[in-house]
Parts: sequence; C-alpha cells; structure tokens
Amino acid sequence: MKKANERTREMEFQERPVVLQLLIDRLRERGSPVSEWKRYHDGVDPCYPALAVTLRKVLYNNGSDVIARLNKESLPTLCHAVIFDYWEVVEFLMNNGVDPNQTDGTLSILQYMAKCGSERSAQLLIVAGADVHAVDKNGYSVIYCAVTVISGNGPAIIDVLLTNGVNANAKFGPKMATALHYAAEHGNTAILQLLLSRGASRDAIDSSGEMALDWAKRKHREAAIDLLNCA
Repeated sequence: MKKANERTREMEFQERPVVLQLLIDRLRERGSPVSEWKRYHDGVDPCYPALAVTLRKVLYNNGSDVIARLNKESLPTLCHAVIFDYWEVVEFLMNNGVDPNQTDGTLSILQYMAKCGSERSAQLLIVAGADVHAVDKNGYSVIYCAVTVISGNGPAIIDVLLTNGVNANAKFGPKMATALHYAAEHGNTAILQLLLSRGASRDAIDSSGEMALDWAKRKHREAAIDLLNCA
C-alpha cells in the first residue's frame, strides 16, 4: 500500500500535467539533460512551486473570477517565468489577462526581464502593454537594467526596447546619464556599438557635464575608450 504522502504527490501531479508539460518541454527544447528537467517531476526545483501554484489554479478553475484571481496571484509566477526564461509561461499569463506592468515595489516585470530574460519574453510583455518607458523609484529605466547586467541577451533586449520606442539618448537615474554612459562604465563594447548604431550620441552629458568617454576613462575601459574615440 502506498504511503499517504506518495498518494498526495500522485494527486498533485495529476492536477498539473499542463504545468509540467510547459516546463519540461521548455527544458527539452533547450537541450537540458534529463537530470535537470526531471527535477520538475520530483517537485524539488526551487522555482517550480511558485510557477505551479498559480498556473494550476488558473488551469483548473473556470469561473468568472479567474482573471481577477490570476492578477492577484501572478506576480511571483510571472517573475520566475521571466527570470528563468519560460517564455511559454509568460505567453500563457499574458494571453489570460495578467497585467504586464506589475511591480514588486522596486522593479517592474519588464525590468526583471531586461536583467536576465530573453528578447522573446520582452516582445510578449511589450505586445501585452508593458511600459518600455517605466522607471523605478530611483529613476532607473528598463534599458538601464539591460545595459548594466552582464547578460548575453543584453544587446538583443536593448534592440527590442529601441525598436519599441525607447530613446537611445534618454537620460535617467540620479546622475541623469544615458545608456551609453552606463555601457561605457561597464566596458560593454557590444552594447556600445549597438547604441551608437541606433543613434546614441557620444556628446551627451550627464548632470555633471561628463560624456560617456569620461565614464569609460574613469574605469579604465580601454576597448570602450577606443570605440568612443572613433570619429
């Protein structure tokens, strides 16, 4: 006879096949090893519960209040989906009316995406109405998050933001600097090249009258200095 906790686990898995399928298919698509996606079957992945709880309720509760419930409970799930790039989950939530402009009191969903998401998630959020011009309580913008976080997806996400109306010369943050300033400070030449190709001005100054080149020099970013010195 099966133990009670084993029966409970069986019932839980029977209740959430769609959730499991979304996540496991995503991991398989990435070419992840069996040992990685099997954690979702076993329920031990640290980000799984937050994803599963809300999606299970949405998938198996069909009432007039489903969207209200979804919006109330979706923030942690949407954050996890964006951070771990489960774009199918992002798409599901957006298609079911979740507010794409939610915040956790500090960052918006789009800012989380800019830090470590993908261009596909970015497109899904923007199409659903996410505000590409939103800033946090410190005045930092979405593009700032994409520029300052070391991520291979940074240039692609920045390209999506610029294509959807973000001004390459917009100033933000306490220093009222541009994305070019922050890219120069971090020595990110790929992002510098992208910004320059999309109209960012080398001559833009921050609140102290400094240009991006000054920021690069202060941090001894030689490659960035060479790039910004080019005519």
